[in-house]
Amino acid sequence: MKYFINSYLTTKKTHFCLLILMILSVCNVQAGIVKTGNEPTKQYPETPSILDIYNMALDYDTTVSAARYRTNAEKEARAQAWASLLPKANANVFTRINDNTLESDIGFFTPETRYNENGYSIALKQAIFNAPAYIGLSEAKLKIKRADLTFLGQEQALIGRVAAAYLNLIVAQSNLTVAKAQQQSIEELLQRAKLNFDLGTATISDTREAQAARDSVHARTMSRINELKIAKHKLFTLTGKHIDDVEKLEADLPLDIEDLQLPPLEGLAELAQQTNLRLNISRIDHALAKTSLGKIQTSRLPTIDLIATTGENNNNGSIFGSGKTDTEFYVVGAELNMPLFAGGAINSGARRAKNFVLSSEEHVKTVEKIVILELTEAYLNVELAQSSVKAFREAVSSARLSLDSTKLGFELGERTSLDVLAAQQTFYRAIRDHTESQYTYLIASLGVNLSLGLISVKDIVAIAELIDELNNKTTISN
Repeated sequence: MKYFINSYLTTKKTHFCLLILMILSVCNVQAGIVKTGNEPTKQYPETPSILDIYNMALDYDTTVSAARYRTNAEKEARAQAWASLLPKANANVFTRINDNTLESDIGFFTPETRYNENGYSIALKQAIFNAPAYIGLSEAKLKIKRADLTFLGQEQALIGRVAAAYLNLIVAQSNLTVAKAQQQSIEELLQRAKLNFDLGTATISDTREAQAARDSVHARTMSRINELKIAKHKLFTLTGKHIDDVEKLEADLPLDIEDLQLPPLEGLAELAQQTNLRLNISRIDHALAKTSLGKIQTSRLPTIDLIATTGENNNNGSIFGSGKTDTEFYVVGAELNMPLFAGGAINSGARRAKNFVLSSEEHVKTVEKIVILELTEAYLNVELAQSSVKAFREAVSSARLSLDSTKLGFELGERTSLDVLAAQQTFYRAIRDHTESQYTYLIASLGVNLSLGLISVKDIVAIAELIDELNNKTTISN
């Protein structure tokens, strides 16, 4: 007896210690969660690069995180598919009170009986042959692969949005800078035209032309300011941070950068047939449609299951009187289930699934054409952007020489203020177009990789490193 009490107390102490350890573990986990929530916010430079903007967007954007959760949810398809093929066990425990009264027309009467009945049963079931369930395994693999590609597509789309927002801000800043420079130059020209008119060396029309140009440029400047505000707000929506300026090129972009040179379009078109995400997703959808058809067609086949059941029933009476009975039972066997007629649902479902297979097959062909079209457009955009950089670079030099000669002619009385205004417009427009064309060239190269389905954060890193390298060379040379 003493040994039993000591053993019981030892067991209770052990359970109590385990309970304390569990509580401490939960507290530590909760403390870890709280600590994680108080992690310091990542610090970024005041003038972030395109890579910094991408990292901000990756932390803030909800599209990618939502896609990640959807992917994790889809990955449960494999476990669910296996569940239909793994053993299943059910337990049933019951207790019942029976209250019975039996009456008969021949005068037989049994007094009311009341007795208790209880018992349990355990049933096991293992699928031996289930064709739709085996097809479900292949279907689960396809669903997981599709989810992975969809998530990768969202990550790549985020890179595209970051590049577009980065470019839009730089273009908006460039447009505003040019507009302000135009406004300042025209303001100086207006003051000079007024002075020449007072001195009698110019007509009133020169002053009015300069005044009209000043008012037009002022309105354009207001529009550029609004465009810049919109570009900044788009960056805020993407990153959750107020960004006033970004790292920009301080030098001319070389046109012979090896990483920006494209191979022949034919080779890229063949590569896109293998790597484009949207095309591969459409192919998976076609495969899923075929597996769905296979599941419906094989649902006509029988299923075979191995079953085993054991249990016990105990009661302390019966409807005919008292008497305790105990019953133990064991059942082992196999079951065959064969669908015979389902009202035409199987045939209708098969026809429906067959049409989905044909539809998805046609969709794959459509996506193939779209992918080649988008790749061709992206490829041509790179070539156009590269040519534009070279053309606008020459246009800036020509426009600068034209503006200088026009100003000199105006001072000598050979040109009018309208000529100077036109030359200024051409010069500042060339500066703006040259600035925009350089970034368009960089971003267009991302568009090719996006069409191929190969764009990644490495492309963003390459652009950021290229800008840093060119800016550092400019600083050293200065």
